[in-house]
Amino acid sequence: MPQAEIGVAVSGFGGLDNPEPGTPVARALRLGWPGRLHITALGYDHWITGAWSPGLADRLALMPPLASGDEAVFERIARLHRERPFAALLPCLDLEIRVYSRLAQRLRAAGVRTLLPQVQAIEAVTKPSLPQFCHANGIATPRTVHVANPWDVPFFAGGFSYPLMVKGTVAGAVRVDGPDAAVQAAIALNGRWGGGVLLQEWIDGDEFVVAMLAREDGALLGSVPMRKLAVNQRGKGVVGAVVDDPYLAREARAIMRRLNWAGPLELEFVRERRTRRLHLIEVNNRFPNWILLSHWASCNLPVLLLREILQPGRSRRRKARAGTAFVRDVEEVVVPGDTVDALARRGETRGTPPPHARRPGRRRDGFRVAVTGLNAFDQVMPGLGVAAALRGAPEVAAVYGLGYGPYDACLNRDDLFDGGFRIPPDLEGPALVDWLASLRRTAAIDTVLPCLDFEVPVYAAVADGLADAGVATLLPEPAALSRVGKSAFAGGRMRRDWGAFYIPAAHRAGSADALRHAVARLGFPVALKANGADTGIARTAAEAGAIWHTMASRGVRDILVQAFIHGDEFAVAGVCDAGHRLVASTAIKKLLTCERGKTWAARTVDLPALTAAVAAFLAARRWRGPFELEFIRDGFAERFALLESNPRFPAWIGFSAAVATNLPRLAVLSAHGLPLPAQHPSGDGIFTRNCRERPVAPIAIATFANTGVVRHVRA
Repeated sequence: MPQAEIGVAVSGFGGLDNPEPGTPVARALRLGWPGRLHITALGYDHWITGAWSPGLADRLALMPPLASGDEAVFERIARLHRERPFAALLPCLDLEIRVYSRLAQRLRAAGVRTLLPQVQAIEAVTKPSLPQFCHANGIATPRTVHVANPWDVPFFAGGFSYPLMVKGTVAGAVRVDGPDAAVQAAIALNGRWGGGVLLQEWIDGDEFVVAMLAREDGALLGSVPMRKLAVNQRGKGVVGAVVDDPYLAREARAIMRRLNWAGPLELEFVRERRTRRLHLIEVNNRFPNWILLSHWASCNLPVLLLREILQPGRSRRRKARAGTAFVRDVEEVVVPGDTVDALARRGETRGTPPPHARRPGRRRDGFRVAVTGLNAFDQVMPGLGVAAALRGAPEVAAVYGLGYGPYDACLNRDDLFDGGFRIPPDLEGPALVDWLASLRRTAAIDTVLPCLDFEVPVYAAVADGLADAGVATLLPEPAALSRVGKSAFAGGRMRRDWGAFYIPAAHRAGSADALRHAVARLGFPVALKANGADTGIARTAAEAGAIWHTMASRGVRDILVQAFIHGDEFAVAGVCDAGHRLVASTAIKKLLTCERGKTWAARTVDLPALTAAVAAFLAARRWRGPFELEFIRDGFAERFALLESNPRFPAWIGFSAAVATNLPRLAVLSAHGLPLPAQHPSGDGIFTRNCRERPVAPIAIATFANTGVVRHVRA
């Protein structure tokens, strides 16, 4: 007899490049629950991009801000429950937990059950309260101080040594190496969360995280201890593996008992390298954003949570399988525009249906293309979108990834890549030609598309040698590269009027004195930019100095200061052929960007005047190959301002294939001098991106690290 469908509401589907836990919780439920589920995704705005994942949520619904008060939250949940009942509510955001804990009894009376800690337990381990809890219970923890005013950070940091951690009072943490970087991080974190920041002693050691689940009586129902194998610049684990560490497990259980906890919990530790002592550095009152690992480790904690809510005491304690590993990746989805609009206007809409399982037909004798730029650790690299677009190109027979490390996507994304090869270190010049020629012999690779900024001049310098070896490219000449780099923006060569757009004033800031001179001429706000570094926005001289010193401390020398312009952001990506003609392009309006300015939601726009001006600009630079130009529509001047020129495809380039202008496909055809098919751009879809974890076998990582080769078997 088939099981009845069970309704469950889950929150936490946003977070962009720092994903919230609700998306992986919902994925774990979909993968592990034995019966039918109806999932309602709860969010606070319509850009809960994880909820648009195909087949994940059945319904999306907006909630009132938590600042509206408990009554408003309860009334919204009660209304959603009346419209389409859900038996359980799984809140996944830190700030929500205490609200729903206060409402737990009222929700239960209304037919919505939860499993949450008491408010007293939550308050005991907030970031400002954690040092006191650890001291009272004899738990080792790094020295921590709360600083109410970010500008007082240098004074309090004097009691620490660098590096140190700067943490937000609710979420967020940044490791800094000096006082200027500390102030910059404190301003950003305080601006987002309020309440000042925490300065925490940095301990040199390995990081471990334990995801746990407790019953109502505090008994442990399941735990997944994970070691971080790789972290991004935020310090977030982007690669991790389950460990079997009895001492870590005992410490985690002891802390949970002292808390009298109920529901999900995450404990973060660092094991000091010198003493091997465990230090508790953070406690989070919800599942972590890597919780999908628990499913692959045969200890699916979200499933155990739902079972415990529905039938308390029935589930048995589970132990995670050691050695199970994950790597962070991204998923890109095109959502109908009217569906997104419905959520924004009416506060509810249907979810994205599951995808149809189909593979595009491909010629066996087609091109065999190698692509670089293959991970999403710190920011999403363009090679992932290029590979996705080439999968839909009928002329392409195989796509291979050229990776730099054992965690690049070519290792685990058999849906995108037929295999992968590890790029030897410091490869350039004749050695690069010889290596690619060897891949030509062993894998019949006949085309290479470099997708990272620093690679383009390296591959362009040997384009003729690659052509002689039978490997086609479509790359600019070195002289053309020098005409579009960041440093060119500071010269007068690009400052002419291009009709539909202009180039705002910019100055180089190779020294602190040059920075002061630049901001004096430009006024505020300004944007500080550098190759290989994030862009920083400064509204005061002090902020500009802090950002500049942070960049300089990382070894950046070519820093550009540019007038910051308010307005909507746009981008044009395309391909220029060997004759420097723009053969195809896609223009987008950016609807959502992360803190680092990268695109996480966008829609296509028709901008014929801007496209014509872009074509003239690139022809004047004698450009050849892929490109992206980034603009802001200046709300004051009512004109486009060119802010960035990138010598490769952008990370959102897979979207071009979805709107019938597959630019990577056209780049491959142009590289081989073939005529291009007619383009018929179509659709009003919205491009969205969300993070997702993928399982990776440790043996596969070891094999790739040792041999530098991976091949995927295809049916």
